[in-house]
Amino acid sequence: MAACCCRESCVNSASHCPKSTCAATCRRRSPWRELLPARWQLLGPRVLIGVPLLLLAVGLLWMRRRIRARLAQLHEQIGRFSSDSQTHTPKAVLLNALLAAPGPLAMAAAGTAAVAGGEGLAVLFGEALWHLALGWGVIAWARRLLVREGVASKHFLWSPEYVARLRWLLLGLGVALIPVLLIATVIRGVEVNLSSRPVALASMLAGLLGMSVQLVRLITAHTPLRWAISPVR
Repeated sequence: MAACCCRESCVNSASHCPKSTCAATCRRRSPWRELLPARWQLLGPRVLIGVPLLLLAVGLLWMRRRIRARLAQLHEQIGRFSSDSQTHTPKAVLLNALLAAPGPLAMAAAGTAAVAGGEGLAVLFGEALWHLALGWGVIAWARRLLVREGVASKHFLWSPEYVARLRWLLLGLGVALIPVLLIATVIRGVEVNLSSRPVALASMLAGLLGMSVQLVRLITAHTPLRWAISPVR
């Protein structure tokens, strides 16, 4: 009879355990199953380290209407000799960053809580949340600049069709990033060969393929300046 695959529970000796029992044990001891929240130990009090980031996200949500009003005011002043200035575009870019920040900050707070108060795979999952939060923040910020009647249209005079296409392609890029960032971060701290995990490997490859396709589409979507700029009325 073939030797068992789980060294922890089955040892190569005169009597080997049944293959079905060994396979069941392997599934129970799968590192990926340890990522399930039901199998985590209770996090320690250090999870409170993530609270400031969460409070910052809540504060930005509370100020969202005020930020939008200030941003609309900046857009209206663009092109007017008496009110326009060189600082309007940097201010608009910064305000859009504040509008895009609450979600990524909340995710970063969860990651900080998992890293600070957890152990083992909880720490790896928290680090994965950090990477996801950073990717989410960058994509969300870029998409905020491409909203209808936003910075790209008002400040740089890009055509609405071009802006809408770039915004849609960035959404696809962000979705493709999720499995890549999540699996790549977790697998570094788990003694598992990715080739032996077909679902994780397929998800990783699908994410990389999706990223490649979206990046190519973003590059080829570039419109020459004479076509990208809206006609001056």
